[in-house]
Amino acid sequence: MFMMIVLFGLNLTPSIYLPLTFIVAFAIATLPLLNFDITKFLESKTLVYLGNTSFSVYIMHTPVIYLMLGFKSQNLYENVFFATLAVGITVYISKLTLKYIELPLYNYGKSLINRKVAKTCPDNDKSPA
Repeated sequence: MFMMIVLFGLNLTPSIYLPLTFIVAFAIATLPLLNFDITKFLESKTLVYLGNTSFSVYIMHTPVIYLMLGFKSQNLYENVFFATLAVGITVYISKLTLKYIELPLYNYGKSLINRKVAKTCPDNDKSPA
């Protein structure tokens, strides 16, 4: 997300960006020390959904960002709009790739492994009685 801020308008210098990164990391690391139900937070529908689509988001975010860079302008509000749009497009495309590419290929690979295991394992039903 910080990369999108840098790409789309807020020209943060490394002297601001790097300390900000450490501040955010420290804030996240201190969550378990607070009286905070981290399990409930981590098992929220939103985070579970993002976890399921994370690989697709990882794969799709770069092409979407490069396509959206064509809309970059000097206007900060337009840049924030297009950065937000890029996030939405990335999540939407990731949802489609998960549903129509990743899961079918995952299930196909799983069935191949199950068939291979079934062929190589001895059949326990035919043991001498």
